Order: sequence, then C-alpha cells, then structure tokens
Amino acid sequence: MIKMSNAIRKEVIRMLIALAPMCLIMYGIFAIAGYWQLPTILGTLAGYSLASLYYFMLACALEQSLAKETEAEARLHQFKSYWLRLGVIGVVVAAAIYVPQVNVWATIIPLVFPRIAIYILQAWDNIKERKNRDSNEDQESVDER
Repeated sequence: MIKMSNAIRKEVIRMLIALAPMCLIMYGIFAIAGYWQLPTILGTLAGYSLASLYYFMLACALEQSLAKETEAEARLHQFKSYWLRLGVIGVVVAAAIYVPQVNVWATIIPLVFPRIAIYILQAWDNIKERKNRDSNEDQESVDER
C-alpha cells in the first residue's frame, strides 16, 4: 500500500472534488450539443477517472522522489514515473478510440481539467489567506485599542 502524507492526501482529495463539477459541466455541454447518450457518460467517467488517477500518480511520485537520498535518484524516479503516467494515458485513450461504446472526446477533454483545477484551487487558497490575514490585522488593531 502506498503511504501518503496528510498534506498529499488532502491535495488529492481536493483535486477529486474540483474535477467532478468540471466533468459534469463538460457533460452538460455535450448534452446540450445533442451527445447525451451512454457513450458520452462512459467517456466522461473514463476521463474523470483517468485525470484523477494521473494526479494521484503524480502526487505519489513527487512524494517518493522527495524521499530519495540523492538528486540523481529523485530525477530517475520522476523520469520513470512520467513515462508510466504517459503510458497509462496512452492505453486508456487508445482503448477509448477503439471501443465504440465510449465517446473519445469525453475521455480526452478531462485530461486538461487538473491544470485548470490547480489554478482555481490556488486562487481559492489565496483568497482564503488574504481574508485570514485581513481578519487577523483587524483583530490586532482592535486589541491595540
């Protein structure tokens, strides 16, 4: 079993939560365009699963690389991990292409969602940090009186 730190586990869960509405919105757009059938649902589920798996594998690889003793070992581990993740994506996308019951685009499009989710989560964290900082400054000014 892969041991993950609490911080990594929290980030993976946040990513899973952030990816879900994006995939639902994507499916809604497909449905509005007339592609509401089962292949689109299966493609959306496959895309969500693949994007989630990719991010999980990335997080695990990063944590394991940080535990390596030398920089060369860490770089080698990241290199191997990158090609493993790319291989998994290749296999799933190839399967989506050749299986007629899966919408290929609904499988591929969610692969860009983790990057979008990272930007959204960073902005969210910055807003929360700014609010906390402002409320702490307000509290300090009240305490000084």
